[in-house]
This record gives sequence, C-alpha cells and structure tokens, in this order.
Amino acid sequence: MFSFVATGEAILISQHLGANRYKSARTIAVTAISLNLISGTIISMFIYFFGSCLLQFMDSPLELMDETSLYLRIVGGFLFFKH
Repeated sequence: MFSFVATGEAILISQHLGANRYKSARTIAVTAISLNLISGTIISMFIYFFGSCLLQFMDSPLELMDETSLYLRIVGGFLFFKH
C-alpha cells in the first residue's frame, strides 16, 4: 500500500512542480506523508495487538506460534517506519 501511495505522490508532485505550482506540490507531499504515517500506524497497531489472532487465522503451527508471534510483533509493529 505504501508503494502505491508513494508512486502516485511522486507522479502528482512531478506534474505540479513541472507546472510551477509549488504550493500545491507541497500540499500533496504533506498529505501523502500524513496518509502513510496514519495508515502505517493503524496497521502497525493492529498487527502488534492482533498478530496472534492473525497467525491463528492463517493456521500457523502451534509449535511455532511463540516465535512467529514475536517476529510479527517486531516486524509489523514497526511497519510505520517503512516509508
């Protein structure tokens, strides 16, 4: 999801900069960064708090549940740093 927003953001900012509309390019950049930060935070919180449920839904083996849950909390919990 983050890469789709980043690609669209880059296209729109480039178009606006090419048309010398710097203020709207800045607005687009701020909006896209805010959208990625907010959605990344929400997804990270969901994965951090409900990762075990998600793993159970995916039928992860019970003997690996502790390790996969920890991994998912680390990786998913810091997802908002990705972009």
